[in-house]
Amino acid sequence: MTRKTGAFGAMAVLMLGACSTEIVGYRAPLHGDDAAVEPIDLGVEPADVGTDVGTPVVDVPVAPDVPPPPPCVTGVRWTMGNEGDRMMNPGQPCVACHLREREGPALIGGTAYAQPLQENNCFGVRGTGSTATGSAYVEATDAAGLTFRMAINQAGNFYYDSRTRITFPLRNIAVVAPSGQRNAMDGEAPHGDCNGCHTREGTTTVAGGDPAPGRILLTP
Repeated sequence: MTRKTGAFGAMAVLMLGACSTEIVGYRAPLHGDDAAVEPIDLGVEPADVGTDVGTPVVDVPVAPDVPPPPPCVTGVRWTMGNEGDRMMNPGQPCVACHLREREGPALIGGTAYAQPLQENNCFGVRGTGSTATGSAYVEATDAAGLTFRMAINQAGNFYYDSRTRITFPLRNIAVVAPSGQRNAMDGEAPHGDCNGCHTREGTTTVAGGDPAPGRILLTP
């Protein structure tokens, strides 16, 4: 296979190795009224704050400014260009490149980080490349109800490499920490180019896409 010049363009070589995607099973997709969520009445009456002008003013101490995290908290960066490797180009929109270069996979790919504001090519969460209990992975359910898990590797990268067909949009998306703690996505994903939306600043590189709240984060 010739090497390509686009970001993530050579990751197709990786898919010939061990599969990093686990098919969990099926969950019935939501339809019509079944998808509606009823509000929950907690039985709590709103408090009457009032307008007592005699209440003394209390000075609230202001917390000192917290500096942003360094551009690469792991201290490890990908410096091998577009050479084919499972850990290549973390943080970059891989699916767009795979489609442009006509190399697979071109379904789902992204990078999980432990801190926000991490730059492209900075390694993310150091995973094990496994979906077993005690490992970090990303879980999602497709529009047909298929639930699957994608392992997070040593660079924080995850991708879908199963031969099982999936249908967008994806729902019930969560990054699962080794502790079992889940960081769930609010809403559905209309496509699988995760880093295309979850950029460093939360802007999107996908035409017509909505900005995401920064990087994909794994909660300890």
